[in-house]
Amino acid sequence: MRRLVNELMVPARGGCAFEIKKGQILRVVEIEGPQVGDFNAFNLHNFRERLDAPLSAALNSSFRHFTRLYTNEPRGRLMFTVVDDPTKVHYLSGGHCTILHYELIHGIKDHHNCYDILAKAVTPYGLTHYDVHGVFNFFMNVSYDANGRMIIRPPVAKKGDYMDVRAEMDVLGAIAACPGDINPTNGEDRVPKPLKIEIYEKE
Repeated sequence: MRRLVNELMVPARGGCAFEIKKGQILRVVEIEGPQVGDFNAFNLHNFRERLDAPLSAALNSSFRHFTRLYTNEPRGRLMFTVVDDPTKVHYLSGGHCTILHYELIHGIKDHHNCYDILAKAVTPYGLTHYDVHGVFNFFMNVSYDANGRMIIRPPVAKKGDYMDVRAEMDVLGAIAACPGDINPTNGEDRVPKPLKIEIYEKE
């Protein structure tokens, strides 16, 4: 049996940072319904080594279906292994919403965004906006049309769904409950929701 060692609620449009020890399981839960989580991760002992979503997509030959997540080059080490993934629909592009995203694409100024949320979450560790990197999007459902245009669809994940990944090194994780409310990033209702973080001791 796994032993729960930490439990955190990530408020809608909010974020948090947390430590995961090597061998522990990180579970991200859809506590109220469809909701995307934009995730950054750092080697806890060397913040220059961090999760590389595009590299992970390349090494898994897919931005959606994968079993391993890797750190950035020149190291390119295994950071997480997928343990349980009932929905199997996530996104490994590295993209996250920013002030520029909302202003230039949607004409909205000063909108809540994942970039700022993540930067605030990692501040207690001495990190800044400059340290926020390409994210892994838990539960995000993206496809492309024949012209390569990005199509954002509602997550297939429902209330109670989750994803489990095992840390293969000591990790500082940070997650933003995406504040997207313009397209169906967070469901057909377009309402941002909270997420739940659970960390379990290794089996």
